[in-house]
Amino acid sequence: MIEEALSSHYCVLSVIGPHAGEGIQEIFSRKIEDITRVGRTYWLFRSPKATPAMVQRVGRCIGDAGFVYAVFIEPSSRGGSRPTLNDQKATAFSADGLFWDDLPDGLSPVTGKLNPRPHALVMDKIEIYNETMQIDLWGYADSHYTGVPIRLMLGCSTVAVSKNDMSAHPDRIKSRFRNIVGVARLAEPYCGFVR
Repeated sequence: MIEEALSSHYCVLSVIGPHAGEGIQEIFSRKIEDITRVGRTYWLFRSPKATPAMVQRVGRCIGDAGFVYAVFIEPSSRGGSRPTLNDQKATAFSADGLFWDDLPDGLSPVTGKLNPRPHALVMDKIEIYNETMQIDLWGYADSHYTGVPIRLMLGCSTVAVSKNDMSAHPDRIKSRFRNIVGVARLAEPYCGFVR
C-alpha cells in the first residue's frame, strides 16, 4: 500500500505521536482490530490544513482512479509531537456537520479533544512499517494552494497535500525527509466531524 500512497497525486500527511497514555504501536493495533471487527475505523485529529471539505475534495479529485491514503510520519525531532492527554470519547460522526450517525457498535474508543469541531479520517485498511522508510516532503505542496509548500507544526500536524516539486521554493519545509510509521487507506466519505 505504501507504493500506491507515495505514487498518488494526492494524499494526507499526518505527524503521529503517543495519545492519552497509549503508544503508536498500540494505537495502530487497536485501529486495525476495529477494521477487522466493523470494517472501518476513525482517526480523530484537529488541523486547519485537512478539514473534512479539503480531504473530501481530494477524494473527489482521485475519483475512480484509485484510493485516498493517509501517510503517518514521525516528527522532525524528539519532542516535536506532544503527547495528547485529552481522551474525551466521540460517539457520533457526520460527513457534513449537519446529519449525524452514531459511531459503529464494536468500535474501540475514538478519543481526543472534542471542542471545537474535531475531524476524523475514515479508514478501512492500515499497514504499519517497522523498517525505515522515508518520504521526501519537498515533493509535496498544500493541496488547496498547489504552489505553496506544506507546513507541519503543533496544531497543524495533519495536512492534505498534492505532489508538487517544492525543492526550489524559498519557504519549503526545513526537515525534508521523514520516517514513515504507517499508511492507511481512506474510505468514503474519507473525513468528517465527530462529537
